[in-house]
Amino acid sequence: MPFDRLHEFAEKNPKYDYLLDKKQIEFALKEKDCVVGTRLAVFLGEIAPRLKLKKPRFDLKVWLKAPLHVRAKRLAERDSRSFEQAVREVVYRDDSNKKRYWALYKLHYDPPKGCLVIDNEKLDALQTAKAIADAAEKLKRKMRKKKPKGRKGGKTKRTRAKR
Repeated sequence: MPFDRLHEFAEKNPKYDYLLDKKQIEFALKEKDCVVGTRLAVFLGEIAPRLKLKKPRFDLKVWLKAPLHVRAKRLAERDSRSFEQAVREVVYRDDSNKKRYWALYKLHYDPPKGCLVIDNEKLDALQTAKAIADAAEKLKRKMRKKKPKGRKGGKTKRTRAKR
């Protein structure tokens, strides 16, 4: 189903949003290591209890942002549309999504605290992916450093420093 058509269905009937959000939460709960990409990905933890689902845990949340003219240009190029048509579509989608997310979940569509915000105005898809991968690797190293070493059975072995 083309995205535009799905968007129309979702505006008329909230079950489409609920179904998609539920599927993505269930996927995140089932998979040990995964990437969830959607406009609501950074909010899935908040949404889960409202859908009577366990809250998924995400180590890294990323919010991609770019100015309207950049997003419209990318849409126009990708879907072979005029720039003006793409601007209208991006503005319409943004407004529609914000209204739907508020009606469905009382969500303000802004990056939540603790979310990595990447301005990809000047980044192409590969550069954006690299920025995310670099952030994930940095987080992974940080998490490894925090893990206590030498723990067995919940007890920590203490040693004296030699002089």
